[in-house]
Amino acid sequence: MLEKREISPELQVLAAFYASERLMPAKAFAALIGVKPETESQMRARRQSPPFFKSGASAFYRFDDVAEWLQKQRVEAERGGTGQRRAIKDILG
Repeated sequence: MLEKREISPELQVLAAFYASERLMPAKAFAALIGVKPETESQMRARRQSPPFFKSGASAFYRFDDVAEWLQKQRVEAERGGTGQRRAIKDILG
């Protein structure tokens, strides 16, 4: 059983903000798109990811921003099926 601990008012405000914005941790975003957390971090540094929030060393994405970003990554298959591979290669560098 987990023991109850007091949460600071500042942390309560931050937790409420994250819940209201429906935020996804960076590691969850990396898993969603099938890359290592290190690759996701590099994408963020190169501004090749959706907009994000920083809190200390942590990064978070809004679900709506992730959905919009994923839609923009959509590629129609070309003859020979190379279109998707090219698009992923462009994203990951």
